[in-house]
Amino acid sequence: MLTELKLSINNVSIVINFVAGGLDPLVSAEMARLAISPVALIPQDEEIVRYDLEQKSLLELPDTALSVQAVNELMEKVLPPSKVLT
Repeated sequence: MLTELKLSINNVSIVINFVAGGLDPLVSAEMARLAISPVALIPQDEEIVRYDLEQKSLLELPDTALSVQAVNELMEKVLPPSKVLT
């Protein structure tokens, strides 16, 4: 699709969410066929389900939530360190 759209892309990454206990073998096989690996796996998180049912903002999820921890790790991998002004 990238070539069809004639986009110039430096890095291609894949993030897989709602992972419960590991990747399905079919997903792993397709990634191997495409020679790609995920930059992050975001686990299935019951807190997200609860927040959704209670109509709470996901921005209010605690730092202890598995999904929040996984996203924080992802951001540390892909974003350059920010410069703190003093």
